[in-house]
Amino acid sequence: MPSRTAGTELTAASTSDARDCAVFVDGEELPSTSKPGGDGTAASNIYIEVDLSTQAAETAARRRDPFPGQLDAAPTAGYTTVRGVLSSRYMLSQVLFNMVGSATGPLLCFYLLFGVISTGPYSWDAPEVIGPILGSPFFASFLCPLLAPAGLPEATAWGFAKVPLTATARYARLFPFLGTHPAWRHSLLRHMLVGAQVSVLAWPTALLFARFVLGPTLSTWTQILGGVGYCVLLAPPITLLALLSLAVEPHYARAVDGLSFDPSPCRRLWLRVGWCLRLIW
Repeated sequence: MPSRTAGTELTAASTSDARDCAVFVDGEELPSTSKPGGDGTAASNIYIEVDLSTQAAETAARRRDPFPGQLDAAPTAGYTTVRGVLSSRYMLSQVLFNMVGSATGPLLCFYLLFGVISTGPYSWDAPEVIGPILGSPFFASFLCPLLAPAGLPEATAWGFAKVPLTATARYARLFPFLGTHPAWRHSLLRHMLVGAQVSVLAWPTALLFARFVLGPTLSTWTQILGGVGYCVLLAPPITLLALLSLAVEPHYARAVDGLSFDPSPCRRLWLRVGWCLRLIW
């Protein structure tokens, strides 16, 4: 018997129409004497039971996953999902590595720029403060994912794989570098767009922080450490978006296509680094 039913009222035009109607219950046709109007009387009101169990199940599934097949659908062999890429151990390792690199590299660079070549104090709107705020997202977008393709063959063991276009199409409206435009085959263009989109939130936040929290006047070490902290905070969103763009099927295929599998580890490493530099354009 159906788990859920609903009554639907139909009006027959005549007795003969009612007799010609076939009525089924649970897949079996009722005998003519059991049909509405089957005894020769007019049947103006006919009630048909409709099984809504399948529709109810589909509705419940839709509520659990409003976008089926997009974020966490079961992937086919050799593929993964958007969620699978973002939560993979390889992605986590890249985020942590880039955060450490974004602390050590800028610390040395900012010390030389703002502690040796020039010294504070600096006004919050001075070029020495505004410059790193504006430029850091683009430097980070270029450097953070630069060598990530070198480890793609081994990254599959850490949950990182290509994502089909059907899974990223809906996100390409917000993040165009996840699409299939020919321009996005060049990693430089993809990563610069990542930096530009991250900057939409990073620039005003950093300027307000420099003015009202660190400033209005920044000492030498406040300028240095503030810049380092800014770079560290930029690393996670930039790494996540840049590596997700790398996982898009055509971008992934191009990146893997030229990787070396030389038996010598040293030679293989250098060849892979060279290929990563070629992928810039």
